[in-house]
Amino acid sequence: MRLLNTRSLRLEVFQDDVPPYAIQSHTWGGQETTFHDFTTSTTPDMTKAGFQKIHNACYYAAYHG
Repeated sequence: MRLLNTRSLRLEVFQDDVPPYAIQSHTWGGQETTFHDFTTSTTPDMTKAGFQKIHNACYYAAYHG
């Protein structure tokens, strides 16, 4: 299972011992950050408009634990 670390904003792979996780939904817009963006570079393109949604979702998930 792949999960996005809410602190590092990096994808992590879990085979066993999957930690608690949140599922969040959103609507698609222009300049979305994609799975491809996360897997082909060491840092996602934070200039894309959609990255702010990911950042906010991670903050919300970490804050509400």
